Amino acid sequence: MKKILFLTGLAVSLWSSPALAQTSSGSTALVRIRESDGWSNVVITYGPGKTEMLELLQNPGKKGQIANAEQLQAIFDKLLVAGYVLQGSIDSPTTSTLIFRKP
Repeated sequence: MKKILFLTGLAVSLWSSPALAQTSSGSTALVRIRESDGWSNVVITYGPGKTEMLELLQNPGKKGQIANAEQLQAIFDKLLVAGYVLQGSIDSPTTSTLIFRKP
């Protein structure tokens, strides 16, 4: 149901603002946070060939959870300083995808 609502919203936004669909490359960044049994990682992409992956601490305990949260905070700060603004998110049981765009 979430996917249907998201796709409908995306279609409406592209229909009402066609200029957004024609933006130049580098104006969108995706952050995908994946957590599963025993592993976690973050993939950040700014487009083809501009992707980085970070491994988070596994089964971290209290100190590891703090370190992982600080690592995520650094990623978000980097995007905000670069001029990106959070536009939306897509969640599933093991993956969260955050969509950032430059205005």
